[in-house]
Amino acid sequence: MCDSDCIDRPKSIAVDGSLHLIRDAQMRLRDMSDAAASPEAIASRIHLCNVLLCEIRGIRTRLRRGLHARRPSPDFDREAGHALH
Repeated sequence: MCDSDCIDRPKSIAVDGSLHLIRDAQMRLRDMSDAAASPEAIASRIHLCNVLLCEIRGIRTRLRRGLHARRPSPDFDREAGHALH
């Protein structure tokens, strides 16, 4: 459903591209809202929803990776079993 390219692109380029694809998919879905519910129209809507999900998942993954990369690891007291403050 979602190829690895939507997650593995460089962050700034990937986010800009994802936001562009999300806006495009939303506009296309709005344009299709008055169309008859033929099998082809339903398949197109499903495809656009999959595009939205893939791009949102990619942004979420990149944000999570960025947060983990920036978060300093806490000092850990192994004997007490908790982080030191």
